[in-house]
Amino acid sequence: LRNLPILSNLTISIPSITAHGFSWEVLEPILTLTRLRKFSLVGLIPCPTDAPPEDYDYRRLAMLTSFRYETIRPRIYPELPSECKALSRLLQRLCLSLESLSLPIDVAPFETIAQSDWPHLHTLRLRGRQLSVGNMCYPISLSKMAQLRVLSLEFSIPQDDEARAFWPGGLALSGEVPWPNLETLVLTHPTVDDELYDHLPPNLQSLSLISCPHLLERKWTELESWRSRLLSY
Repeated sequence: LRNLPILSNLTISIPSITAHGFSWEVLEPILTLTRLRKFSLVGLIPCPTDAPPEDYDYRRLAMLTSFRYETIRPRIYPELPSECKALSRLLQRLCLSLESLSLPIDVAPFETIAQSDWPHLHTLRLRGRQLSVGNMCYPISLSKMAQLRVLSLEFSIPQDDEARAFWPGGLALSGEVPWPNLETLVLTHPTVDDELYDHLPPNLQSLSLISCPHLLERKWTELESWRSRLLSY
């Protein structure tokens, strides 16, 4: 890769449900390519055993405008501490330059996301199994993404779980609309008590209320049972 000095867009993908990892020793030379602006990692776990060194200088990383990390769904292995730590540290650096971000919901470092500034982020996609953490509040965690134009929340719900509102009742934020420029919203498993619809901007152009996994994907993902409540609305 060092022999490709003007490489700006790189995708590494392994279409397999078998877990494979990408060590920091492999990732670091990629993420420090000077001209790299878009990086996609699909089907591979970043830093499965060891996170980046504590004293690593993250200023060496390229100023990515797009970072896409996707696991093969459904994810059949648990999140790894080193994986979560690596993503947290990377986003602390990349938050100032990213325009598009795609992450598995299972390992998204929401504490880091909530505390960071995202001056240029216009597209966010979160996909995976609905979090079981009862006090998780997405509007607060994503409230610093004021430039969002596309928000895609594709959550799957196992058979033994229930859909939960994205915006819980009684939640009050400093602004009426946390994403005033939002144009496209994708939301899975909508609930009638979700107050999100009361906080959408008037310029919203596209609203998709869908099931996840999609019905055509169900057969391929029948490693566990999924619940779809969309047909009742």
